[in-house]
Amino acid sequence: MTQQKKVLISVPSELLAQLDGFAKKIGTSRNEAVRCAIKSYLSAKKREETALKLKEGYLAMAKINSNYAEDCFSADCKCIASYEEKLAESE
Repeated sequence: MTQQKKVLISVPSELLAQLDGFAKKIGTSRNEAVRCAIKSYLSAKKREETALKLKEGYLAMAKINSNYAEDCFSADCKCIASYEEKLAESE
C-alpha cells in the first residue's frame, strides 16, 4: 500500500462545513473526500495542460500546412495551365 503522509491545511469554516456535508452525504470520511477532490483537481489540470499543448501544436501545424497548401495550389495551377495549353494546341 502507498505510504500516506499527513498534511495540515487551513480552510474557511464555510468550506469545511460544505466538505463535511458532502462527505456525509456520500458516506465517506473527510479525508477520503479531500483525497478525491485533490485527485479530481489534478486530473482536470492535467487535461487543461494537454488541451493547451494540443492547441499550440495545431496552431504551429496550421502555418506549416498553410504553406504546403499554397505551394501545392501554385504547382497545381501551373500543371493545369500547361495541360490546357497542350489541349488548345491539339485542337
